[in-house]
This record gives sequence, structure tokens and C-alpha cells, in this order.
Amino acid sequence: MKVPRSRPPGAEVPAAALAGVALVALLSAAAIGVLSQEGGLRIGIAQSGEGPAIPSEGAAFVAVLPDGSLLVDGEPLALSALPARIAREGPPGLVVVGATEETSYEAVVAVLDALASLRPAAGVATRVLLPTRAEITDQAKRIGRDPFAPRAPRR
Repeated sequence: MKVPRSRPPGAEVPAAALAGVALVALLSAAAIGVLSQEGGLRIGIAQSGEGPAIPSEGAAFVAVLPDGSLLVDGEPLALSALPARIAREGPPGLVVVGATEETSYEAVVAVLDALASLRPAAGVATRVLLPTRAEITDQAKRIGRDPFAPRAPRR
């Protein structure tokens, strides 16, 4: 006994349904592409002996204190004023961010977020160095002063 076919031979899938599936696949691919883009600052962590040395001049030294306040080149500065101060220094910008063990991660990330808001000047992005305490101590010995220390008041 033969079972009758439910569809006549040569039946096709409706084009509208196939177009809908193709549209969903296309939108999914576009959404995945947008969501996979990187944003923010790229931070590379150098292994010991790698990476650029801390310069003694030509960089802005930002000390993040344990209470979250900032010293930029030894002078107090509000976090909200940091991007404008760095941008005023002119391209190419190099910012060296230092913190102590007592400084919270949130305070350091807030500084990095503020620096991430800087637009590249003359096609050159601002570079950020995050030296270790040992590197900062070595730098202080080399140049005879701690570049993150507060400056003495002028008389």
C-alpha cells in the first residue's frame, strides 16, 4: 500500500520565508560585528626589562594619591581638569601614571578613563605608561628626585 504524499512533487519553499531567514542572518552578523569592536585605552603590561623607560622630561607625571586626588607634575589638579591640562601640553603626549599600594583601583581607572577621552592631536594618540613602584624608585634614584612627589611651594 502506497502512502499518499502530503505535498505535490516539485513543491518549493516560499521566497518570502527564505528572504526573512536571510535578513535575520544578515542582521545577526552586523550586530556581532558591532559588539566585537574594541574601545577605550589599550594598556600593555610590560614584563620586567621590557617596554619604554620612564623619561625624565617631556612627559606629564600624574600621581594618584590614596585619597583619589591628583598631582600633575607635582601640582594638585582636579580629575575633571586633567584632559584639558594634558591636551594643552601639545602633541605627541606622554603621560606617566603612578600610584601607591594604598591607592584604590577605582581612582587609577578614573584617571585612565579621563585620559581615554583625549582625542589624538595631529594624528598622534596620547601614550600612557603605568610603571611599577620599583621602576619609579629606580627613576627617582637616576634623576635625583621623585617625579611624582609634590613640588615645594615657591617663595
